[in-house]
Amino acid sequence: MGFIINVALDELTKNCFELPPFLLLDKAAHHVRAITTRGLYRRVYQAIPEEARVSLDALFTVQPGQQLSPWELLKQEPASPTLTHMRLLIDHLFTVTEQRKLLPAHIFAGSRKGR
Repeated sequence: MGFIINVALDELTKNCFELPPFLLLDKAAHHVRAITTRGLYRRVYQAIPEEARVSLDALFTVQPGQQLSPWELLKQEPASPTLTHMRLLIDHLFTVTEQRKLLPAHIFAGSRKGR
């Protein structure tokens, strides 16, 4: 939020406007951020096919008899480097790769390598 407020302060002082109270700038920054975030979410949602949306939604559902959602399992760190754990890690990475294939390739077109 600070960046948005700093830019607003710079523009106001550059154009010789009286500075408003900080609370007003803070509310405006939150409002701008919310509108921008909603727009980004909408664009991503519209770019994802229905099959991928269903798959992504399922990540956050804890199945009966399970204690963790698939999302929590996805975020888990690899265990110690034993042969069994390495096999589990390979299976895990394969699953992640298969999930990614559900998304259109153009979603990742702007991403940089190494991220």
